Amino acid sequence: MPGKLIQCLKKTKTENPLVLIDEVDKIGRGYQGDPSSALLEVLDPEQNCSFLDHYLDVNVDLSKILFICTANVTDTIPEPLKDRMEMIELSGYVAEEKMAIAQRYLIPQARALSGISENQVDVKQESLQQLIKYYCRESGVRNLQKHIEKGAVPKDGPSAGITMVTAMLSLALNKPVKPGVAMTGEVSLTGKVLPVGGIKEKTIAVSLGHKN
Repeated sequence: MPGKLIQCLKKTKTENPLVLIDEVDKIGRGYQGDPSSALLEVLDPEQNCSFLDHYLDVNVDLSKILFICTANVTDTIPEPLKDRMEMIELSGYVAEEKMAIAQRYLIPQARALSGISENQVDVKQESLQQLIKYYCRESGVRNLQKHIEKGAVPKDGPSAGITMVTAMLSLALNKPVKPGVAMTGEVSLTGKVLPVGGIKEKTIAVSLGHKN
């Protein structure tokens, strides 16, 4: 069969569709090939005007397609691939935004899937606050929708580097770290603390942890 991009052009019947490539930070490399190398040719404006589909063995113009790639973290995206992208950072939801999403969309959706009416089940605001506070300490609302408690806080990226180094130094020097100190930052091999993103979300998480 033709490649996915050719199938996309055939399905949309237009030469300038919008193509979403989800979670490019999870692209792996194995014995079957390197997907990031193929994406380089697709996303490079100097090459995608004559993209070769190996099944059809013809060149296809992909230059008019609008590609949008999503990722949870940028650290695992290959640098050559990252250089061909315009980075747009989206901040996570705060508790008030999660509350509004749950009330407007998630609860009505759950009712519709369960076949119950609004009069049969009433979800109190206090219950939502408990779910948001204790069950879904993530940037999005995926765990809020699943209503599943996890035993560990999810962590993406190298932001805990400074915390891990501090913990190891505390153990080696037998000097405890002051309680109530929060830290975030990537640590290089030479000991430099590098800047990280998501400061707003981390500050909110620290304040919630302090309240608990």
